[in-house]
Formats: sequence, structure tokens, C-alpha cells
Amino acid sequence: MRRFLILCCFCFYLLISCQNNSMANRTYDYSDFIHLHIKWDDVFIQKEDCYLVYFYSHECYYCEFFKNEMLNYVAISKKKIYLLSYQEGIPIRSNIQATIGANNIEQMWFGGTPSLLCLENKFVIENILGVQNISDYCKSNKLD
Repeated sequence: MRRFLILCCFCFYLLISCQNNSMANRTYDYSDFIHLHIKWDDVFIQKEDCYLVYFYSHECYYCEFFKNEMLNYVAISKKKIYLLSYQEGIPIRSNIQATIGANNIEQMWFGGTPSLLCLENKFVIENILGVQNISDYCKSNKLD
């Protein structure tokens, strides 16, 4: 009887583990998060004190390559992550470090796609460019 209970508990554990793992690695599309899409003019006017803005383009090879990892992070993150698709008129410049401390779109630009902005109290505290850098950020902030 004891062996039977141990076996049942073990099987239940395996079942739950596999289910949680498959949920964490689900395949998403940007349209699954339509409620998180914002426009360029809305980057600094969100209601949260701390939030992220993921900047991507459908035509960007690296954005498409990284899409599932990023969207899985969007799905599990406790921090609100908004999605900003490339639109004509969004400035792209090289010196992204100069945007740290920006608090309006006149002071803001991206280095390219994909990029991830971290904002606190409506100020940019990080402007992260590239798949590897964003992936590293997501892994080190998994519980945020």
C-alpha cells in the first residue's frame, strides 16, 4: 500500500511538472497580447510605476527568431511589458546610453530592433539593444 501511494505521488508530480513546463514554453504570437500593444506616443504615459516596453519589427529577422522566448517572458513576468511594433517616425540612433533618464519621446530613441526599455516613474533606466542582451535581462529578472 505504501509503495502504491509513493508511486501515485510520483506520477502526480511528473504530470504537474510536465504541464507547468509546457505552459512556460507555449508558442505565442504578438496578436495573443493585443491588449499590451501601445503606440510610440504612449511610451511614457502608462499607469504603472515600473514597466517594460519591447520594441520589435515583423520584418526583423532577429525579432522573429527571438519572438517565442520574449513572448513567453511577457506571459510569465509579474512586471507589465508593453509591445511596441516599429512604426514610421520612431527614431533610430546609435547612442542609446544618452536616453537613460529620458522622460518624454522627444528625448527618446532606439538603437534598432529588438530593444527593451525599462522605465521607473516615467524615466528610462535601461535601454537594451539586441537579442542576447535582452535574453540575459529576461533570464536575470525571471521573477520580476
